[in-house]
Amino acid sequence: QRILEPELMEEAAQVKAYAEADFSEPHGHFIELLKAAIDDPAFSGFALDLGCGPGDVTVRFARAFPGCTVHAVDGSLAMLEQAGRLLPKALEQRIVYVQGRLPDLDLPRQGYDIIFSNSLLHHLPDPSALWKTLLKYAGPGARIALMDLLRPHSKQQAQALLNTYAGNEPEIKRVFGLVIDFDTRLPIDEVAA
Repeated sequence: QRILEPELMEEAAQVKAYAEADFSEPHGHFIELLKAAIDDPAFSGFALDLGCGPGDVTVRFARAFPGCTVHAVDGSLAMLEQAGRLLPKALEQRIVYVQGRLPDLDLPRQGYDIIFSNSLLHHLPDPSALWKTLLKYAGPGARIALMDLLRPHSKQQAQALLNTYAGNEPEIKRVFGLVIDFDTRLPIDEVAA
């Protein structure tokens, strides 16, 4: 049974806490999985990042694939404003942030070469919104890569993870579980390419 997170993070404290959380290990792991699935260091074209939040994965992808232009979507204007503040000058010409909610998006183009999403699905009340968006915007032969959270099996296990990984974090991070670093070494069923 699905347990939804709030669909959008719009409060300033939430956005700040999320943007400041250290997701370097899981986000770096996601990019490494993408590199392995793409298996072409010269891969270029247009990429679509769905649910980009403050843009960390977006920036990591753009750095890993300098031949790509990335359109990064989030429903939260506050997240996109934060992403804009964190956007490195060197990437300003290759990353475009777009506010929109799936599946009703108005994107700068049709037909992306790769569409990826990290930790969006658990925010969507209707998962079909993601699948509809993929069908609408994937170009011929597009690569699709989706990753999301693995829920703990019990409230006790969730509390133990929270205590281990966020025991000394501010309350805002503990309340929203923003710094729980679920073990990225767990088997991942598939990164589609």
